[in-house]
Amino acid sequence: MLFALDALAQDDETRVIVLISKPPSPIVARTILERAEACGKPVVVNFLGANPHDLARPNITAATTLASAADIAVALLNTQPLPAVETDVPCDDLTMLQNACQRLPAHRQAIRGVFAGGTFCYEAQLICQQKGFSAASNTPVAGNRALANIWQSEDHTLIDMGDDDFTRGKPHPMIDPTLRNQRLLNELNDSHTAVVLFDLVLGYGASTTPASELLDQLSHIDMNNAPLLIAHVCGTEADPQIRSQQISALQNAGIIIASSNAQAALWASAVAQTQLQKKGLNA
Repeated sequence: MLFALDALAQDDETRVIVLISKPPSPIVARTILERAEACGKPVVVNFLGANPHDLARPNITAATTLASAADIAVALLNTQPLPAVETDVPCDDLTMLQNACQRLPAHRQAIRGVFAGGTFCYEAQLICQQKGFSAASNTPVAGNRALANIWQSEDHTLIDMGDDDFTRGKPHPMIDPTLRNQRLLNELNDSHTAVVLFDLVLGYGASTTPASELLDQLSHIDMNNAPLLIAHVCGTEADPQIRSQQISALQNAGIIIASSNAQAALWASAVAQTQLQKKGLNA
């Protein structure tokens, strides 16, 4: 990271630098932040799960989510006010989610996350945890618990399907999503699942038809009696898969599309809270 930071600091075409990482050790974090502070360019730092106050330095703007890091970088580039960070579900979105939950029986309580991107899984765990929903995972964040059996979900579970546990001798799920799609199908068939949260990652080297491959797996599911599905599509119109086409295919199948991974995790937490309230409980 230090090598890349120095290279970008010396690049005349780079005007804003963004650093994203899972939490480094305090000594490593201090070294990185000192180098960023001295690099001479605005730097946006998103150390997932870190306290923004611990990142405070001249020349450094802390971001709490991946999406907010991108939004802040664009604002700094265009000398615009920094955007507010969405930490709660807006009223219109909450109404949409509550309406979608009306068909779910009260016994469906669990959030199930099935991720190709490990950083997305990490961020989703943090956000769900902040909303009162600790989860099991094969890659648990601090305060969450490790799954006893990575092939079997329990209560709220968020899985990183790109972890070594699942990819030894197999292609990463961004390249071949077969195993990830099968796990997603398993979660849909679990009577305890209220919402399945997942990512769809586009780009060169990734599956060329990720939405259609997933929808083929879901073709035998009765979506009117299934858990809710909430997805985030990571990519752009310039990617070979064309982001808008993937989103349209998912939406046409009844899948709820969030604009970012953070928003998707907030929405999944809102679904779980709505389901709890059917039992007279709160997170």
